[in-house]
Amino acid sequence: MKPILFSTPMVKAILEDRKSQTRRVLKPEPWSMDPAYFHDFSKDFGGRVCPYGQVGGEMYVRETHNIGGIPPKEWAMYRADYDDKTAQQIVWHPSIFMPRWASRITLEVVSVRVERVQEISRSDALAEGFTPGLNGLESWDGKLYGNSQLAFEACWESINAKRGYGWETNCWVWVLEFKRVENASLLEKP
Repeated sequence: MKPILFSTPMVKAILEDRKSQTRRVLKPEPWSMDPAYFHDFSKDFGGRVCPYGQVGGEMYVRETHNIGGIPPKEWAMYRADYDDKTAQQIVWHPSIFMPRWASRITLEVVSVRVERVQEISRSDALAEGFTPGLNGLESWDGKLYGNSQLAFEACWESINAKRGYGWETNCWVWVLEFKRVENASLLEKP
C-alpha cells in the first residue's frame, strides 16, 4: 500500500464522496517531442509504472493531523474535521509526517492513465472534488469560477506553479481514479 498526500479541502471532498480522481505531475517529463511518441505514451505510459499504484492497488491518505495522548501517542486528530476558527487553536503537523497507523482513509485505484493537465474535461474536474455553486458556477476554497475546469485550473496553480508545473506548462500527469474503501481504518497502532 502506497501513501498519497492530500490537502485539507481535498480530504473533505473525499470524505463527502465528491472526489474520485487526482492528478499528479509525471516526473521526469517525457523527453521526446514526436507526436507519435506522445500518442503511444498516453496509452502505455512509455513503459513507466505509476508510483502511486496500479489498478486494484490501495493507497493510504496522509493528511494534516495532530497525534495526541501521553507517550506512546495514542490517538489522531484531523484538520479536515474542524472549522477554521477551532483549527487555529490546534498545532497541526503537515501531511507528509503522518504515520501509517494514523491514516483513516484508504483508497482503491480504479484506473490509471496519463494525459496533459489541460486535457481535463468538465466531468473529470468535477470528479476532482469541486462542487456546483450558485447559478451553475463551481466553487473551490470559497471562490467562484465559471465552470469546474476553471476551478481546477486555479487549484492546480495554487499547488503546482511554485514547483515549476504551472497550468501554462501543460505538463504530463498521472490521472488516478479511485474509490474510498469503507472500514479500512488503521487507527490501531502497530
